[in-house]
Amino acid sequence: MTDEKTVRRTNGNGGPCGDARTAARDTLSWTHERVAKVLGVGRRTPYRYASGDAQIPEPAARLLRLLVLLRLTLSERKFDDIVKQLN
Repeated sequence: MTDEKTVRRTNGNGGPCGDARTAARDTLSWTHERVAKVLGVGRRTPYRYASGDAQIPEPAARLLRLLVLLRLTLSERKFDDIVKQLN
C-alpha cells in the first residue's frame, strides 16, 4: 500500500510537479532567482527543479499553481502587490 504523502505528481515525463514549474515559467515569466526568492529556497534550487535533479515539494508546487491562477485573474498591479507580501 502506498502512503499518500509519498505519491508525487508528474508532468508525464517523470518530472515531479513539472506542470507547476512550466506554468510558472510560461505565465509569470520569472527568472530562477525570482522563483527562489518567492519560494524561500536557495538560488540554485530552481535550476535543480528545471533539470529534474530535485523534486519540487508539493507545497511549493501548490504555491506556484496558485500564483499562476492569481496572475491570470488579477491585474498586474494587484498581483505584484501580493507577491511583494510574500517576500
